[in-house]
This record gives sequence, structure tokens and C-alpha cells, in this order.
Amino acid sequence: PDYEGEEESKYLIWTRLGWPHATSMAVLRLVCSGILEKYPNLKFITHHAGGTIPYLITRIGCVDNFNEMRMGYRYEQHLSKTIVDYLRMFYNDTAVYGNTPSLMCACAFCGADHMLFATDMPFDSQAGYRLVRETIRSVEEMDITDAEKKKIFEDNARRLLRLPI
Repeated sequence: PDYEGEEESKYLIWTRLGWPHATSMAVLRLVCSGILEKYPNLKFITHHAGGTIPYLITRIGCVDNFNEMRMGYRYEQHLSKTIVDYLRMFYNDTAVYGNTPSLMCACAFCGADHMLFATDMPFDSQAGYRLVRETIRSVEEMDITDAEKKKIFEDNARRLLRLPI
């Protein structure tokens, strides 16, 4: 359910908005808790192109500055990098249902080196095949080089999984 009193989601609001938001909250909590400070070689892959983080990255960084100005201290003072720098260490997948502008936003934030091809297969009306086609199309439509597209489609996963390139 999305709201109190509902037995189940009436309009699938959680599925549409909640899931990417929950991803973003979990990622930011990992960063703020110091997990990446403690384990700098740990790799994470986020779903849905990093959720709302690429879209809201400037706000995320500004809140740090506002907190320091308002409270007189940095609550993340135990970190050696900025929160934004840590967020750029995450890898983001391409499961945004064929939305090329969302992929471009994620790519502008984390770079093609930190994006991996993925879909929500098997979750669509064609057992996932529609999403595969739409995601391939949306990556192909990105305004990036062919070499960067190859990284997204293949090379980044091979590098992360230590497979030959």
C-alpha cells in the first residue's frame, strides 16, 4: 500500500516512484555511514540509473553546505571525501525503461565508466523482451561516443567481474 488505509497500492505509486527513491536513500545512507570510507574497494551497482541521485546531486551537495553553515559542523566530518565524490564511486544500471534523457543525466553525473547495461527483465508485457529492446535503443540514442556505449553494454561489466575484455 502507498497510503494508510489501503490494503494494496491503488495506483502503483510505490512501484513508479518509491523504489527509485528507496534506492537513493539506501545509497546515501551507505555513504554517510562511512562504509565506503572503511571499505574503499567495495563496489556497488545501483538500480534504475542511481534512482534520484543523479537528478538531485546538486541539492545533495548543497544540503551539506547548508548544514555546516546552519549547525556549525559537518555531520559527515568522519569522511575524507565529499558525499558527492563518494556517490560517484557507485555504478548505475540502465534500467530506466528506455528513457534516454534519464540515462544522459546519470551519465553526466557518474560517467560512462560507471554505467552498466541492465533491464527489468522479465517484468514487462513481453516477458522482459520489450524492455531489453527499449533499453538497447535508449543507450544507442545517448549522445556519447561509440566507445562509451561499448563500455555501458559490455566493457564495464567485464572489468567489474574481472572477465577478459
